[in-house]
Amino acid sequence: MAQCVPPTNSAQECELRTSEIPTQQFITTKLSVDEILNKYVGEYGVWQWSIVLLIVISSPLMVTLPVFVNAVPDHRCRMEDPIEEIFKEYNLSFEEAAAFVGPWEGEIPVTMMGCLKFALDWSNTTLIENLLLNKSVVSFIDRESLKTKACVNGYVYRSKEFQYPSTVVAEFNLVCDKSMLSPLGTSLFMVGMLFGFIFGGYFGDKFGRRNGAIVFSIIELLAAVGVSLAPNHHIYHLMRTIVGFSSTGKAVPLRLLPIELTNAKYRSYFTSFIVLGIVFGHRAIMTGIAYLVREWRLLNALSTLPCLTCFIYFCLLPESPRWLLSQYRVEEAITILRRGCRINHILKKDKSKLSQFDNYLKDVNKNQSHMGKLYVHGEPISVSERFINLLKSTKKITCCRQMNKALIICVLIFTMHSLAFLGITLFSKYINYNVYIVTLINALTGIPGPIAASVVYRCYKYRRFPLMCTYIISAILLCIGGVYTVLWEPLTDNVLNIFCNGALIMYSASTIMLSIYCAELFPSYMRSSAVGISNGLGRIGGIISTLVNYTDFAFKHGTPVLIYSGSSMLQAFLLYCLRDTSGEDLSDVDKGLESATDDHVHQNGSNKSIDAGREEFVINLKTLEDRIKSSPTTVTNL
Repeated sequence: MAQCVPPTNSAQECELRTSEIPTQQFITTKLSVDEILNKYVGEYGVWQWSIVLLIVISSPLMVTLPVFVNAVPDHRCRMEDPIEEIFKEYNLSFEEAAAFVGPWEGEIPVTMMGCLKFALDWSNTTLIENLLLNKSVVSFIDRESLKTKACVNGYVYRSKEFQYPSTVVAEFNLVCDKSMLSPLGTSLFMVGMLFGFIFGGYFGDKFGRRNGAIVFSIIELLAAVGVSLAPNHHIYHLMRTIVGFSSTGKAVPLRLLPIELTNAKYRSYFTSFIVLGIVFGHRAIMTGIAYLVREWRLLNALSTLPCLTCFIYFCLLPESPRWLLSQYRVEEAITILRRGCRINHILKKDKSKLSQFDNYLKDVNKNQSHMGKLYVHGEPISVSERFINLLKSTKKITCCRQMNKALIICVLIFTMHSLAFLGITLFSKYINYNVYIVTLINALTGIPGPIAASVVYRCYKYRRFPLMCTYIISAILLCIGGVYTVLWEPLTDNVLNIFCNGALIMYSASTIMLSIYCAELFPSYMRSSAVGISNGLGRIGGIISTLVNYTDFAFKHGTPVLIYSGSSMLQAFLLYCLRDTSGEDLSDVDKGLESATDDHVHQNGSNKSIDAGREEFVINLKTLEDRIKSSPTTVTNL
């Protein structure tokens, strides 16, 4: 490498060997992952697809478990054993026994049905048998005048038609005065997801995509076991909250990893495949398991079996080379890229790509030795140059503010996205039909959106405009359906359902697009944290959506749909405030966070700082001497 010589007469004595200075930072800026993937490794080969397939297999969608296990069955007060035996002897149906025990349909609000029993002398079996035998006496009893009291012996349950027969509601008696505990558990699961996104993003940036995914996957597996073994609803809800926390904590680095292992052209393919595999594939598999297995603990255990594949992460899941470069761990990044190159070309006749890649690395390593000589001046630079340095420092601060602005806008967009997407889903009219068929149909509705997103992002270079179009189309569809329902007040919701389902397809497409676009807005060293924070805080919108849906009762039917239409337009406006991306040359370090030019360093023959690729790296005299003392005598070979 060039030598750093102070401008003195004793130049030979003061000569310093800068070849001994660590060059990781310089080489990092010279390595282009996009170029390496395009020319040598391959952008969509066996290596990438095997990783994507592993991610899909190991990511069960446990958020849909409450569809089956949180169903509320019909229930009545459980009586003393002698009375229950009498009911069996007289062959009473569930409705007949429930109406005999306490207030039933038409006599009490639906939410209180089966929660009270008449204050009779239930220990007198003779009286009970006489009442059952003498139907005329029972018919003349003024049921409304009878006093009632709460159930003390628990409840007798009967699953509704097409309902999953085994539920946590029945096992833990989450009815009547405990009826709020079941939806509270769902809310806790969402809170866990919120914090999972945030902490998953932080861990992904701090410790790497691979390490973050492994840690959260093991936590998810242990928590899933805890769910199946839960002895009471307290442990059940705690374990479910941890499952929500760990599943999203794992999802952040795993969703980013395929994005960082390919180039802009193919990111939508990998992201769409992951979403299809998880949202449709795992949901359909859970539906099939639920149809065959009629016990909720076993259903949870079998549905979480794919989590066991997390142990394969130790062997097959690579670290993101972009993240490694952002941490200046060049050798590890090169090792991973070489492995990917070898795997992608293992079935191809052309075996020269790996040697070409090695030659490329040698050229990069050789280029660093042709840097211009550095002269270290003891004298301070001029006032004008100090002013230039001040402007560069201001640029650094401004760039940080731009990142903060992008992060805040992304949080708002994800909040509006979660508000409308989840709100429309919950607002959809309930279908009184087989729960297994309904769940399968809901899974099928998630297919068109990801396919459309992958095709659009494959054909169109830039990200922002197609994403804005999906939100504008969603807003128009929701506005038409909402206005029609509010003004014309139709007897059925067929028109509203059609437009809402159309908007849901657009939102499923925008989910893919938004994930890719948001990830490309940030450099590798903060990408995982930014995506995690945006997704996590965006879950607040999903919580708010339950309140928005209550406006359907407070105002006219269809009002929530108009609110969601407005939120879609707001998302399009917020997108306009962000910069556009094409996904090309994905930044591994923040281009704006340049190191300030030191006051004591100049390049040989000019006042320009060293151009080290995309950043400037300059070294003052003290730093130079410290590095020479602490660094090895030779540069590490790549």
